[in-house]
Amino acid sequence: MSQLSSGGRKTRAKTKKLDKTIVFLISFAIFAILVTVICITITINSKKTGDESLLEALSHKGSSETADRIALGDRIWINGLETKTVEYSEGDVVSNYIFSTENLPHKYEINYEQISGLKNKEVENAINKEIEEKINSLKDKLVEGSEYDRIAINSYISGSFSDVLSVEFAYSLIDLDGEYNSYQSTGLNYRLDTGEKLKFNDLFRKDTSIKTILSQALYEAFAWNHAYSEQDEFSSNFDKTDYGYIENQTFKAVAEYNKNPDIDFYFTPSAIFAIIRDFQFSINMKDCASELAIFTKYRAEKLYESSSLQKEFYACTDGYIADSVEVEGLKSDNFYYEILAYPNGDENVEVKAKVEEKINQKLNHYFEISKQNPDKAYMVSIMYYYDGSSDNEKHYYNYNGYVSELDLDYFRKHKDEIVAKARTMPAVEVNSYDFSQVDEEVEYYEAFSAYTQDHLQDEIEEDITTKEEKIQQDLEWEQEKAKWEAMEENDEEL
Repeated sequence: MSQLSSGGRKTRAKTKKLDKTIVFLISFAIFAILVTVICITITINSKKTGDESLLEALSHKGSSETADRIALGDRIWINGLETKTVEYSEGDVVSNYIFSTENLPHKYEINYEQISGLKNKEVENAINKEIEEKINSLKDKLVEGSEYDRIAINSYISGSFSDVLSVEFAYSLIDLDGEYNSYQSTGLNYRLDTGEKLKFNDLFRKDTSIKTILSQALYEAFAWNHAYSEQDEFSSNFDKTDYGYIENQTFKAVAEYNKNPDIDFYFTPSAIFAIIRDFQFSINMKDCASELAIFTKYRAEKLYESSSLQKEFYACTDGYIADSVEVEGLKSDNFYYEILAYPNGDENVEVKAKVEEKINQKLNHYFEISKQNPDKAYMVSIMYYYDGSSDNEKHYYNYNGYVSELDLDYFRKHKDEIVAKARTMPAVEVNSYDFSQVDEEVEYYEAFSAYTQDHLQDEIEEDITTKEEKIQQDLEWEQEKAKWEAMEENDEEL
């Protein structure tokens, strides 16, 4: 009896142990299935959204899709692409077109740019084909519903850096009397490693509050638009502006974005131009630099046939500065200089050499000043360019520049940031930068400019503005401004 009881106890013990094993195996199997499902789900989602894979997410290593934060002063690359322009015109010449007395425009005038230089010709050809298709679709769209006498389409590469590409298409409808000119823009945007189209949200980091950025940009754009409208002259007092109207317009535009985040846009190296409900507004990149993904997310290796076409420039820089030929460096530990040459047409080699000689003399002059003041730092910015027009008598070289003085330790810590801030300043015409205007720690020192005409090969005439002269000019401007404001106030009272 005792033997049977002992055997029974052993059997029951084995059964319990087996039950525990089965439970463990079933639990483990369920757990494994759950992990597999999660892996598959995340993998599918990552392919759809561009997120990290599960392995990358768990290891926190990220991938080429990860957007590093940037700051003003960081550098990016201009793409190794070349472009060529295709131009053509069609239709009868508009003989009584009031805006032109020579070279009268045709009914349809179209020009656009094509790219070359990608190693992957399949991607290159696909992008060029889509640009042509976009041109043709715009032309068809404008012709079908238009009662206008002239159609113009102008397309160009607006942004080409960090292995992304943006193409702007600007098109206009003009009636014969010139009374109505409908000017609009649209864009195509690509990542150059795969040829995939970029969506608006792809320009930003995933943790960015895009609606906040949109709201700020839209509010400013609607405010300026309202200031220029007929209802409220620009010169009037902004306190009289209907800010409720501006806020309402901003709310409607953001609501439209909420419905469809895939809005139309194009970009340059310094700004994003978005279009919502045919209203175009700009987002200044320097105002949201740390939230942008566009400078770091899509970088790839060995995309281009020639690496010599690539060059560095500061992030969020004005487009024409990014395209300029740049010489930059430290001549000593307290002397920074930059020479920006803006290419423009045919050049007179002899006169160009004379201009460059004068620029070197200028640099050496300020370098000597820096050696005499080793406790100070000096930043010199010079830009020169050739202005060639149809009238030979107006061909000339022009160069101008600014010199600023600052504390040596501050200069060593913040040089790149100061230069980057200067280059993000909007500029209507080609010039160089007064660094003191972008940093209160930098003191204005001197400005200079000069030019010479090709056909006469005149000696370059200098125009030097000292700190004292600049103060006087600023004072005279403030006095003139006050006079005009007083006159406007008197007109309003009358």
